[in-house]
Amino acid sequence: MSIPPIPNPTRPPLNPKEIDLLDKIIQKTKEKKIYWNKAKAGYSAQVSAGPSNLMKLEFLTSRDRENWTQFIVQTEEGTVLTVDGTVNAFLLRLVGLSDPGLVKTMELFALVTRLGEGSVERAINALEKL
Repeated sequence: MSIPPIPNPTRPPLNPKEIDLLDKIIQKTKEKKIYWNKAKAGYSAQVSAGPSNLMKLEFLTSRDRENWTQFIVQTEEGTVLTVDGTVNAFLLRLVGLSDPGLVKTMELFALVTRLGEGSVERAINALEKL
């Protein structure tokens, strides 16, 4: 007996191009070509996607930064991707259902929490490079 999917009232599942975007962000994060900053509200990164085309990546997190509530990708044209990590995401994980967009975003968050740096870490790394 299969369990029916839990509907997400706020947004349909990610389309293949959005999944591809997540894959590219994961790849560039693994290659350390995307630099993630640790902040009070979560983690953020800015990527130059060409002349006068800046892309902002942001994980909004719980206060302890242990869990993400939302992942947002914005360009100068506006928001191009939003992934919800709140109740529906938690329920999907709990019952073992796999939403590819959610799985990819969870993989990215695990990378970001490992690689994201705050101001002290950035200062230490800058001094080590001298």
